Amino acid sequence: TLLQNNQIRIHAVEGRAKTVSSFRDKLTRPGKSYRDPLRDMPDLVGARAILYQPKEVQRAVEIIQTEFAVDESQSSDTLERLAANEFGYRSIHLVCTLSSNRSALAEWTPFANYQIEFQLRTVLQHAWAAMSHTLQYKKEAAVPDSLKRRLFRLSGLLELADEEFSSLKESHDQLVLDVSASSDAEIGDFSVNKITLAEFVKRSSVVTTAWNAAIKAGFLDADDFEGEIEEPAENEYSTLATICDVAGINTLSSLSGAIKIAARSRDKYFQELIAKTDGDWWASPAFIVHLLVIKSRIKKLAVEDLVEIGWGGSTAEKVVAAAKTKTKTKTTPRRKKKSKKSRAT
Repeated sequence: TLLQNNQIRIHAVEGRAKTVSSFRDKLTRPGKSYRDPLRDMPDLVGARAILYQPKEVQRAVEIIQTEFAVDESQSSDTLERLAANEFGYRSIHLVCTLSSNRSALAEWTPFANYQIEFQLRTVLQHAWAAMSHTLQYKKEAAVPDSLKRRLFRLSGLLELADEEFSSLKESHDQLVLDVSASSDAEIGDFSVNKITLAEFVKRSSVVTTAWNAAIKAGFLDADDFEGEIEEPAENEYSTLATICDVAGINTLSSLSGAIKIAARSRDKYFQELIAKTDGDWWASPAFIVHLLVIKSRIKKLAVEDLVEIGWGGSTAEKVVAAAKTKTKTKTTPRRKKKSKKSRAT
């Protein structure tokens, strides 16, 4: 709950209470001595959070330090114990007790003095821990010399991958900032991708006009739908980026132009789609842009293309058929030119 409330993405959270047999084994282990085992044993209760980025792990550490009483003497960051030329298990372990605020609550008072161990690590650190556990190589000295180099390489690769994913996340976040800070004139120069499309759909006046026309034609706003939407909103932009790629639309200015081209027959197109639909058709501004891209580039897009992208076959057939319908335009009859009278008459 603490992680979710702080918008930290979670791969998995695991927890366990130490079993009686494990508790007994630890009591009799050489070198271990407990005056009050139930309160002195640091991992009587354990929870592990597996997160995506090292920075998210650090944020989780800060949250736990704020919400619990951390025993720094028993806590550790295993990375700090590894020398520059060592490989091994990487994780942060925090041994805690309930904070004074929590332990004062009636439902928590019986557990006020028990210790809890939290383990925090990334997905890739967890992968190393899981795989090395299957090999039973917890210490470097236990590894046969013939295998050490391979384990060094694997450990280095996973550590490098963690850093690269962090760098990619920072670049992603910076691109979001750059796009949102751009002016209306500048945004057209951005290439089409999931990030730029989300900003374009939110800000573009041509999209707003098209959306209003769609509502007028009979489409219903998906935000008002009380059931479960099949495709999350963020996935719509991924699908839209793919459709633009197939249609040869590479920049946001090109996309804006395509929407304007489709606008010439947009109302008739929308009305025909509504007429072909059994029941209500719920949509979003992003989906309306999907439809207009298809209309403007119908010579480049086929039913098979939409199905491959993820559309349902029957929906794709209806949309393509409606997009191919030509709108009749009224023509004004040309006036006959008056014949020039000859001078003789």
